[in-house]
Amino acid sequence: MSAQPRRITQESHHEEAVAQVVQVVAPAAQPAAQPLNDRALAPVSGKIAFLRHVLVGFAKVYAENAQTLLRPVLFLWAHLAVFMKAVTHLGVPVLLALGLSTMGPVASLYLQSASIGSQWPVEVRDTTIVDGREAFQDPSAPQWIAWYARFGHPGFGSTNSIFAAHINYIHFGNGPFAYLTSAVPQDALYVSMADGSSYAYTVKSVQVVSLVELQSGAMDSFVFPSLDAHTERVTLISCGGDFVPREGGGGDYTSRIILIAERYVP
Repeated sequence: MSAQPRRITQESHHEEAVAQVVQVVAPAAQPAAQPLNDRALAPVSGKIAFLRHVLVGFAKVYAENAQTLLRPVLFLWAHLAVFMKAVTHLGVPVLLALGLSTMGPVASLYLQSASIGSQWPVEVRDTTIVDGREAFQDPSAPQWIAWYARFGHPGFGSTNSIFAAHINYIHFGNGPFAYLTSAVPQDALYVSMADGSSYAYTVKSVQVVSLVELQSGAMDSFVFPSLDAHTERVTLISCGGDFVPREGGGGDYTSRIILIAERYVP
C-alpha cells in the first residue's frame, strides 16, 4: 500500500547572468617561517592529547548509549516542520509553557466503529521517491500503523496528522485498517500519546478515491489541507476499491480509502 502524497515537479528559473570582475592582488611578502623547536610544540601537543582524550571518552559514552542519545535528535528532525508551525501560531513563550511532553510520540489510535485500537502499534515513517514521485513509505510490517510525523503532530491547530496502514496483507490477513469503511461521520476517533495525554476527533468523511485521481494531483488536498488555527485534522489512509492480483501472488488495489477527522483547538 503506497499512497502518493504529491507529484514532484521541476520549474525552470531563467536568471540574467551577472559578470563579476575579481581583482587578483599579489600577496605581500611574508618573512620566512622559523622552524619550531620541541618547546614551541609542547603546548600544541598537550592540547592535541587532551582533545584526543575527550574524543575517546565521548566515543565510549556514545557507543554505550547510542540509542538513547540519538532518540532526541531523530525526534526533533522528524518534527521540525511541525515545531516551526507551532512557533508561528503559538509563539515561543506559549510553546515553552506547554512543555516538551506535548511533542511526544503517538502511542495508539482508537476508532471503535473500524475496530482500530491499541492492538495495532504505531511507528514513525516518512516518504520516498517512487518512479519520480514522492510517496508515503509503507508500514514496516503488516501489523504497524505508519505515522508520517513530518506532516503533522496531534495537539496543534492547523496541522494534519497523517496515518496509513494495510487493509489486509498476503500471508497475514486483515490489517489495522481492514474495517475503515465501517466508520461514518460523527464517529469518535481518539489519538493517545506516549505521555498519557489524548485527543478526541470527530469523523467528518470517509471516501474511496481512485489511485488514478490521486496520482493526478488530488492527493495534495488531503495531505496539505487549508486549516485555520483552531482546526486540527487527522487523516487515515488505506487501500480500497478493486483488487488486481499479481502474477505469482499478491496484488494491488485501484483506490485508497481516506478518512478525515477533525477537532476544535481553542
